[in-house]
Amino acid sequence: MKMAILAVLLWPKDSSKELRQVKFEPSGINVVTGKSGTGKSSLLHIVDYCLGSGKCSIPVGHIRQTVSWFGVHLRLSDGEVVIARRNPGDQDQTGDVLWKDSVADPTEINLENMESIGIATLKRRFNKRAGLSDLGFEPGTTTNNFKSPVSFRDLAAFNFQPQHIVANPNVLFFKTDSFQHRETLVTIFPFVLGAVTTTQLVARWKVEFLEKELERKQGRLNQLANATDEWLREIRGVYSRARELGLLPSSSTPNQNWTAKQYLQLLQEIPASFAEKGPVYDAGVTAESLVRLRELEDEQSDLSRQIADRRRSLYRIKRLLSSVTSFGTELKSQDERLFGLGWFQEHVTKVPNCPLCGNENDQAKEQIVRLSELALELEEVTNKALASPPLLDRESVQLERDIRMLEEQLNSVQKEKWQLEDQSAELAERRLTINTASRFVGRIEQALESYWKTTDDSELQKEIESLSREITRLRKQANRNLERQKVQDILERFSNQITAYVRKLQLARADDPVHLNIKELQLEVTSQEGRRDALWEIGSAENWMGYHIATLLTLHEMFLEQPASPVPSFLMIDQPSQAYFPDRWPGDDDKDIVPTEETGNVEDVVKSTLAKRSEDLEGVHRIFETLALAIEKCKGDLQIIVTEHAGPITWKDVPNVHLIENWRPGGDQYLIPSDWLNVE
Repeated sequence: MKMAILAVLLWPKDSSKELRQVKFEPSGINVVTGKSGTGKSSLLHIVDYCLGSGKCSIPVGHIRQTVSWFGVHLRLSDGEVVIARRNPGDQDQTGDVLWKDSVADPTEINLENMESIGIATLKRRFNKRAGLSDLGFEPGTTTNNFKSPVSFRDLAAFNFQPQHIVANPNVLFFKTDSFQHRETLVTIFPFVLGAVTTTQLVARWKVEFLEKELERKQGRLNQLANATDEWLREIRGVYSRARELGLLPSSSTPNQNWTAKQYLQLLQEIPASFAEKGPVYDAGVTAESLVRLRELEDEQSDLSRQIADRRRSLYRIKRLLSSVTSFGTELKSQDERLFGLGWFQEHVTKVPNCPLCGNENDQAKEQIVRLSELALELEEVTNKALASPPLLDRESVQLERDIRMLEEQLNSVQKEKWQLEDQSAELAERRLTINTASRFVGRIEQALESYWKTTDDSELQKEIESLSREITRLRKQANRNLERQKVQDILERFSNQITAYVRKLQLARADDPVHLNIKELQLEVTSQEGRRDALWEIGSAENWMGYHIATLLTLHEMFLEQPASPVPSFLMIDQPSQAYFPDRWPGDDDKDIVPTEETGNVEDVVKSTLAKRSEDLEGVHRIFETLALAIEKCKGDLQIIVTEHAGPITWKDVPNVHLIENWRPGGDQYLIPSDWLNVE
């Protein structure tokens, strides 16, 4: 993810003071040097806080006492933005965040005109720009475990090396000294390395969903198959019963050699035939009575439907009548409040001046005219509303009449039907037979439907086959074995690429293979005997610091080789020279060479101290040469910001180094300007 820090911004609590900016170059090595206690280390924590950190690590004291808002000016792939976050004071953090797009000069920004967003929105915007998926690493995971979706904030592990991390033998990455961040980074590392892609994550989730869908459809198919098997075992009896009910006129008597397919060919014609003309009987049946009975049943169904329709309409009319009545009453009340407006208008128009203020002004008269127009409109609407209930009443009465009339017709039809059925025992039996046949046909229809769903060319079977093919395809796409092989290949490439930085820094064991253990988040160096030694086993702060820097530079080089890595393309390192000068930079406020009686000859002490200082200076110089090598290998696409107490002598003649500010007496202002502190 392309991201460069153009400036760190501080807005003072004292509005008479100007915005404080610490500007950076978007590429190369940016150095802020100075004495201890000038605010150098705070730059890293300000950037981290403004990018959505859950806790503010900016030191309490002068900074929090004088600053109202902290901010960063960023260059992203789609333009420049300014982000500001309120000083939390004595709190751990605050959710007040401001955002401003398309910013060229932060001094022209008015905080009141910036868009106010929360931390959640800030993270979502960066997640979107980084191309991060909202899918977890395991299907079904929630946001409360280590398999949840990767967040832009998780990637901060690769952007910051604060003072307590850069030479730490036990912790390699920022914030992984906490269990939560450590376990999260272990989970997302394959994704960050490019071994797992968003496409693979989507495939994992789809497989899980489609497997459940396949299981459901397969279960349905099995149920249908079981029911069909049971039905087919009884199909001879079903066929005989259909003949008894008159559903298979002129059909043949089955024999023992008939197959299930022959039975099915005959039975599948029954539902359509029954729907068209009902069961067919032999001669001798009172056909006219049966025909009339069927007509009466159809008429009974039609009348029942009409009655139901009108009852629904009547219910709606009564609800509407109630609403209109209430609305008209309310309008009438409003209209009565305007009673007397006509009298007031008539008398006001006769007065030459404004009746309210006495001035020659027509505005009051114009407003009264407007009120009068509105009163007329209100009266018209009120009259219409009050006139509606009678219309609705008429509609309601008409519907009630229709219902009564239809109910009388229905009673008449039912009486005729009952009389016709009671006239002969044969008709009563036929009626029972028809009902029995209807239920039987329904069972046949359902059984046939189930049978066709279990055949090889059924829609359900086709859906199951399609799901199986899709799951097979997605499993290949989300292949865990392939993922593990890709991780192994990438880590092998890491071991090859880190060698250049390790040798440039002249670290111990520089010729031994270096491995990144992403399960333990630790470096391991393999001896000639094949033993793997952890970083903390190698010893010396110089080596711990050097391997930290070599690791981060190698990873950023690999991130930039990816087509679209989500990791922001900057790295902030605080006090890497502490491995050589842990207490101070030589010459800052005290004498660097202090011989004592115990040390013996003063000249020898001076020579020894100067030799050690020269050696340490060379070590710090190698740090900057190594950073310059990374800028070259990354083709200028990486921004490195170093806050140091080391002086310019340590990066002399090193390319791509930009001295941003020198916070020493006689140099630039410190992070907090002296006039903010009322110091002369």
